[in-house]
Order: sequence, then structure tokens, then C-alpha cells
Amino acid sequence: MVVFSAFMLVIVVAFFIPRKHLKIYFVFLSFILGGLYFFFYPSEDYDLYRHYEMAEILKDFSFNDVIIPNSGIVTSNYILNRYLRGNRVFVVYSYIISRSNIEHLLPVITGFIVLFLITRRIWKESENYRYSKGTILSGLVFFLFLFDYRSISSIRNVFAFAVFTYVLYQDVVRGKNRIWCFLAYLLLCQIHSVIYIFVALRCLLLITNRYTKIAIGLMVFMSYALNGQIVSLLSHISEFKFVTEFIGRIISYSGGGTDFSLKRGIFRGGVMLVYLLIYFSGSKDLNTKKGMRDYGYFFVLTFLFTAGSMTQYDIFIRNDMILLMLLMPYYLRFAEDYFSFRNCRIVIRSVAVKNYSFRLIPVIVSGTVILSLMYYVYAFYSFMDPLFKFCI
Repeated sequence: MVVFSAFMLVIVVAFFIPRKHLKIYFVFLSFILGGLYFFFYPSEDYDLYRHYEMAEILKDFSFNDVIIPNSGIVTSNYILNRYLRGNRVFVVYSYIISRSNIEHLLPVITGFIVLFLITRRIWKESENYRYSKGTILSGLVFFLFLFDYRSISSIRNVFAFAVFTYVLYQDVVRGKNRIWCFLAYLLLCQIHSVIYIFVALRCLLLITNRYTKIAIGLMVFMSYALNGQIVSLLSHISEFKFVTEFIGRIISYSGGGTDFSLKRGIFRGGVMLVYLLIYFSGSKDLNTKKGMRDYGYFFVLTFLFTAGSMTQYDIFIRNDMILLMLLMPYYLRFAEDYFSFRNCRIVIRSVAVKNYSFRLIPVIVSGTVILSLMYYVYAFYSFMDPLFKFCI
């Protein structure tokens, strides 16, 4: 209950902060919520538990041992051996943090980075389009209520997603130094190999033909139904490391159906449909520029890829995080268009659109946020709060 109270407090306090100081407050908020992970004690089936074991082993090695490939590190820890082969950047990241001898700094620093990057994007987007304070705080509440806080326990996944979506926006929308952006993509692939898939999707943005884009979208959606044939085809050109890693992701994520939770899957599937409604509502204004059109196409490809893997537990549940991160520019536009925030009251605007069914969208989105809040109240009381221990 301590965690949930702190979670609600930082949101409530935000409403009393002047708009011009929200940028600073977002840093403070990221620090507070990230700091709560200092009291997070994962059970043995969490990735974070295994990362703690790996960090303990890394203390016995030098920096040169960790950073130089083929340095001859010998260890009986399976996770460390696997990461040294394909995720060395994450090993270096864990090594640097392990030098503090405070294992809990790993989720704390990761949580701070993830929340800082997301809130910074909310602020920058709001500054670019001069959104109201109510819209900014609406975006903050929307993200915090739909973000799965247990995902920090996977460390690599959520960290890679947060940095990737931040870099993608700088690359595609703002057109900043693309050489450095692609270098960042490659480094992120060394944190979590699933980023290879999203780098491939990023490369598809280079295609400009409209009908080709539609065909590619359908192929992405069907990719998991035909994954056996795809693996067989790609295996003939597997000399390249990129292709090898891509095949590995398909194989490793193709057997998760037996672990699929029907109730959770239905809930997250419903949330994904709300994401799609928000995207189509917000994209009417935002996708007038080429950069945002390409960014929107990437969101659609990611959505199709995730929806096509609905029976694959790992992809479907994990990729919900990157969809939420990608969605934030469209949610802010949607909130600015459909809601009016006056005197602590939220008013649904009567937007002049030909299709009156669009007026139901803000009601659906509001209902989703309320349901998510109810879910987290239940979650903190039942299975999340026991993972946080405040008694020393």
C-alpha cells in the first residue's frame, strides 16, 4: 500500500505545479518512482533475480574482461555466458552498476531512465504543439496508469524499448543525426535481441510506395502464422549476424502459447484496441507531415506485428509496452482535441466530425483509464505490494 500511495501522491502533486515548472517536476517524479524500486525484492522466477546473481559474479572481473570480446571470461552462470555472446552492452551496463555493491541500483537506475525518457517526450511534444497543462497531465496519468510496473523486473526489455522509442522519434520525426541514431539502434540490439526486429521494421520505413506498405503490413500481421516457413527461408542466408539474431527471436518467441493467460490476454487485447482508436483519432492532425506519417506507419507495423502474435505470450504481453510508448504523441493530440480541462473538471468536447461515433472515443478511453486504475488498485493489494518491502 505504501507504493500505491506514493504513486498516487506524485500524480496529485503534479496538478498543483505551474505548467512552466512541469519539466523539472517530471525529473523529480522519475526519481521518486524509480527510487521505489530500491525496495523491490523479486521472486526467483523474475529476470531481475537472475540479473542480481549475474551482477554478483561480475564483481570478480575487470572492466577490460567485460568490454573486450573474446576476453576469455569463464563462468558457470548460464545467463552471463549467454549475454556475453549476444548482449554485451547490457553486461557492461550491469558491470558498471555492480561496482557500487548495491544490487538494487540496477532496477532503480533503469526505472529512472525509462520514466525520465517518457516524461521528457511528453514535455517536448507538448512544447512543440503548445498543449495545455491539462493535456500534459492527462498524458502523464494515461501512461502511468497503463504502464506495467513489474516490467522493470525484465530490465533489458523495458530499458531497450524506452531508449529505442526515444531515438526513433529523434530519427524519424525530428530528422536528427541519423548515423548516430542507427548506431544507437545497434547498441540497443546488444541490450536485448528483440530490437533487431524493430530495426527491421524501421528499415521498412524507407519504402515509399503506398500499396507496397499495405502488403508489408499484411505480411507482418501474418508473420507468426507462417513463422516456420520464414525461419526455413531465412536460414539459407543466415551467414549474417543480423539475420541469425532475427531468426533466433522468431524461434524463441514461437512457443509461448502454453503460458498464455486468457484473462490477461483479453484485457491487454482490449487496451490495444483502445490504442488503435487513439491513434486514428490523433493521427488526423499529426500525420500531415512526412516524419509523423513514417512514425505512424511504424506504430501500425508494430501493432500488426503484436496483434499477429496474439497467441504468443512473450511477444503479445511484452510488446504492449512499446506500443504504449509509441502512442504518446497521438494520445496528447487526442486529449487536446477531445477534452477540455477547466477548474479541475474534465469536459468532453463536442468535436465537429461527420462520423458521430468518434464522439464515443473519449468515453471509451476514459473508461479504459478508470479500469486500469481499478486493476492497479487490485494489483498493488494482491500481487505487487508483497514484492516491495519497506521494513529493514
